[in-house]
Amino acid sequence: MSRQRKPTIREVQSDIMDMRQYLTQFTKAVSMDIHRINVILFSYLKEVGKAEEIMCESCNQEILLPIIEGIERETHCPSCEQPLYKNQTTLDDYAEESE
Repeated sequence: MSRQRKPTIREVQSDIMDMRQYLTQFTKAVSMDIHRINVILFSYLKEVGKAEEIMCESCNQEILLPIIEGIERETHCPSCEQPLYKNQTTLDDYAEESE
């Protein structure tokens, strides 16, 4: 049996850098694919009237919300986490009044 030599620190560092580069490329590719699918999905939902565009009053971020049965509606902006419906009465407001 022959013994293999241990890799040097420089070889290990080089391998780690290569792995990091491959992972970065892979992550970018997956992220771009997810973004593309998201754009296609929300464009289709808008086309068939199943998405609503809301402008956050706090950060002016445009938010697309799906209008699909069984999916809860967002109540807070995903960007700034402020309430989306500041000046509107919600069902929660009615529930609090009746208690």
